[in-house]
Amino acid sequence: MSDLSMRRASRSVSRVRAIFTSLAIAAGSTCLMLPAHAAVPAGERQVLIDLYNGTAGDGWTTNTGWKTAGTFSAPGTECTWHGVYCDVAGNRVERILMSSNNLAGPLPATLNTLTALTDIGLAINQLTGAIPSLNGLTALEYFSVSSNQLTGSIPSMSGLSVLRTLYVEDNQLSGPIPSLAGLPALESFRVENNQLSGTPPAAPATLQPGGSALCPNLLHTPSPTDAAWNTAQGSTWSSGCTPGYLVSATAGSGGRVGPPQGVQAGLTAAVVLTPDPNYIVDTASSNCGGSLAGATFTTGPVNADCTVSASFRMAPAGNPTPAPTAVPTLGEWALIAMGLLLGGLGVRQVRRPTR
Repeated sequence: MSDLSMRRASRSVSRVRAIFTSLAIAAGSTCLMLPAHAAVPAGERQVLIDLYNGTAGDGWTTNTGWKTAGTFSAPGTECTWHGVYCDVAGNRVERILMSSNNLAGPLPATLNTLTALTDIGLAINQLTGAIPSLNGLTALEYFSVSSNQLTGSIPSMSGLSVLRTLYVEDNQLSGPIPSLAGLPALESFRVENNQLSGTPPAAPATLQPGGSALCPNLLHTPSPTDAAWNTAQGSTWSSGCTPGYLVSATAGSGGRVGPPQGVQAGLTAAVVLTPDPNYIVDTASSNCGGSLAGATFTTGPVNADCTVSASFRMAPAGNPTPAPTAVPTLGEWALIAMGLLLGGLGVRQVRRPTR
């Protein structure tokens, strides 16, 4: 079997393992579903409601228990909502497991206030936007948001001392991989098929052989611990990676710019500038060269991390639009023509000589 076939087989096995892990956790947690009198804190209930509203919960494949007669079910029922699992006392949300459930939209920024969470399994959905901060989720062991449409960077994992598994592969994440130091329990780390750039951080010694993957991405070699990453991936870690860089953009008031993007070394990147109403693009430049055409700035060849800076200004006041000249309608033209014809006949009648 070729190295490429082995990597593909390893990824398939890991994805199946991730899905079955979520299902096993969910099955093992059904015994924790509690009667309706158990209640989580109001703040945790609100995060769940924000999750539902932000990811089009009415369109989920399964949303059993979340609503009653079109409104969110009464406080005290949260531990019976589909995909939500609580501790034995029913006081805290411990697991949110809704892989392949058609979640569409951004995750709530307050997700990390569910500080009792041990498992987040939201793979194979249509999540967009950035991964929220994980700061404060000190009980988190399993985090999977693979196969979505997430953008932005991988958040810091500092303080996640019991984290065992992190799957964020198959998204549109960019920027460098954050430090993995201080993660003494990390066993599996999958970030392939994104737009990550830079050099991988040192690999924790706790990574299990064959349970991690870094490429394809835009990562550079060598890493601080190439041999350790090779072992963790079960093959040469850099196979499939094409070195590249991060192109980010900033904008002043009056508009916004496209998200950061990875670009292969030596190629260009196009950044879309979107003015607010009544504004237009003023200027745009970058530290990697390039030019502005309309509302798109195209960089020069990128051979280092690059930043595009854009500004916007108020659109000039337009000249008053003149009142349109009235144009006769077809019926009016017909009446005019008839009038002229009759007038002509009248003149001829007047001038006809008498006999």
